[in-house]
Amino acid sequence: MGGIVDASAGAAWSALDVFNVFEAVWWALLGVLLLRFRRRIPIHQRALILPAAAVLIVFAGSDLVELQTGAWWRPWWLAVWKVSCVAILIGLGLRGVKLRRQAFVDQNADRNSGLA
Repeated sequence: MGGIVDASAGAAWSALDVFNVFEAVWWALLGVLLLRFRRRIPIHQRALILPAAAVLIVFAGSDLVELQTGAWWRPWWLAVWKVSCVAILIGLGLRGVKLRRQAFVDQNADRNSGLA
């Protein structure tokens, strides 16, 4: 039927199934890479790395569950799981922007006061 064949089950994977697997691997890999390269992140933002990596890995798990259920909104708790992960990631991103701006303001204040 034009999909990838799962030899163990004898069923073909749809394009959506392949995409969900790719997506799960992508989010998990992104979480692992955040952990691996966290020392390269500016010090004022490092506190956000562990929660962001954890949420990305948990979000990857939701894609694997979606592979079994066939939809991100079924069952209802899967939708809550996914929306919660996205909301947390948005919150962490906004916090990161705020920390970056504050560090920039602090750095400029130090320069202007002659401390740097």
